This record gives sequence, structure tokens and C-alpha cells, in this order.
Amino acid sequence: MDGPLRLWIGVSDLGASRLCERTIGSPEELLQLDVPAQVRALRAGEVVAGAATPAQPLVLVCTNGRRDVCCAKLGAPVAQALAQQDGLEVWQTTHLGGHRFAATLLQLPEGLCYGRLEPHEAPALAEAIRGGRVYRLDRLRGRTALSEPAQAAEAIWRERSGRLELDALARVAETREGATTVVTLHDREGNTHELRLARRELGTTAPPSCGKEPAAVTSWQPA
Repeated sequence: MDGPLRLWIGVSDLGASRLCERTIGSPEELLQLDVPAQVRALRAGEVVAGAATPAQPLVLVCTNGRRDVCCAKLGAPVAQALAQQDGLEVWQTTHLGGHRFAATLLQLPEGLCYGRLEPHEAPALAEAIRGGRVYRLDRLRGRTALSEPAQAAEAIWRERSGRLELDALARVAETREGATTVVTLHDREGNTHELRLARRELGTTAPPSCGKEPAAVTSWQPA
């Protein structure tokens, strides 16, 4: 591969997400970087030597047709539509998981995952990302920094409270009580919100990805 390459390193910690960008001359140069040290610096709020803060949010859209044809068929049009919006850095990527939710998207540095996106939603989605808000909750698949029950708890709390600001939550804690997970959400105003959840079958089936046989669908639900 010829020419300079762009490299992003980031952390998606709740309330402390950060992303830095740098240019490297070749893939071999990547082997010389102390990436763990740079991650530690980001988490500590320090300046990462040789790197800059991106001017725009980074958006990755899965278009990996080799893994699942739906990601290419449905993801590419979404990526193209988002690339036409101002204020975003949009890239097509190889794999984000959750093929049955195509088109899927990862927003960085916050680590928000969206699914079942359609090209006509690009303007509203871009506006939400630029404005520091969560997009439609029925498209939200979760946050990479949180466990599955904590992701579900955040979505439920946002739906009940109507809070869509990305920084609305400051901290999340969880404990296990048998088959139940107790998630405590701490909002930025210092209030706490407790939700009890358990994984349950929804009584329906869906293919886990294109071409596969339907399987039982489960979800974290209020206990």
C-alpha cells in the first residue's frame, strides 16, 4: 500500500470518550507505535504526541458483503447518503456485527451503534450526531463501552425520560442477582435510576444474518 495512511485511536468510555488522529507512512510504522500508551493517555485526558483531535465525528458503516450480503446491499447506500452530509467523517468498514440489523453504523468516539438505518434518514442522523444527541431510539443498538444489560437499561431510561443528550449519563453500575441484573444509572445532575432486567425470549424468530435459518430472538427486558 503506497502513500500516507490515516490512523485513529480512541476510547469510548461513558462520559469520557476521546479520539485522536495521526498520519503514518506505512503499515510497518504502525508496529512502532505504542498504542496501549496512547490509549492510557487518552483516558487520562493527556495530549497524545504526534496526534490531533479530529475536527469531525467519525462514522463507520458496515458494507462487508463477503460476511453478509445484506451489509453490502443495505450499508453502501447509507454510507453514500451520509457522505453527502456536512460535518461528518464517513468511512465504509468491514464488520460491525449484528448483520440482521443492516444497515449498521458505529459512531466514534462515543461508541454508539445503530441498526436498520435507511438512506433517507441520513440528514436527520447527521444532525443528531453533530448536535451531540442520540438518534432515534428504535435505531439504537447500544454502546460499546457497556455490557448488554447496561445498554438495554440506557435505552429504556432514555425512552422513559426523553433524554437524548449524549452526555446525559455520567456513570453506570451493575450487580447480578441470580438471573436478574440490576443496573444503576447516574445522570449528569447526580440523580440515580435503578432498573432490573432479565434476558427473555420475545416469542418470535428471525434469521441471525442473510441466508441463515430463523432462530429465537431474545432481549433484555425489565424484570
